[in-house]
Amino acid sequence: MRGTREPRHALFSRDTGAEQRIGPGAGSKTHLFNGPTAGVGPPLLLFLPAGGCQYTIRMDQSVTIDDTFGAALIGLLFGAVLYGVTNLQTWLYFRHYDKDPRALKALVLVLWFLDTLHLALCARTIYWYLVTNYSNPSALANNMWSMSIQTDCNGLIGLMVEV
Repeated sequence: MRGTREPRHALFSRDTGAEQRIGPGAGSKTHLFNGPTAGVGPPLLLFLPAGGCQYTIRMDQSVTIDDTFGAALIGLLFGAVLYGVTNLQTWLYFRHYDKDPRALKALVLVLWFLDTLHLALCARTIYWYLVTNYSNPSALANNMWSMSIQTDCNGLIGLMVEV
């Protein structure tokens, strides 16, 4: 029958074998399941990303991020300190080695810019995971665009230094 759409996703209860069909909703990507097992246990949170995958997280499970995102935050802080050292070295290079060829100066400048971009993308990623999506455990499973770009940026820095 034209004009009607069946829901694309179904969630099955392990307790009773009952099924509740849900659709993507109008603009909503997170649905709270309060089907036949409502009152038996805590509700399930069903996350439906645009790609059609689904993640189910029991709300009574605690999500610990100390050993993953906590380590990433400490790494970001340590990387920011090392970035300060990079700034000092770049400034000293341009101040003391003004007779170096332009190609070498351009390489140093490009590497400094890529290092700056890398730190900014890392900070954006950590901010998105730890501040923007605070208390949203389903967001931890998503890959942030700035994370993908910062790893490419880091690889480009390594390639340029090795060549």
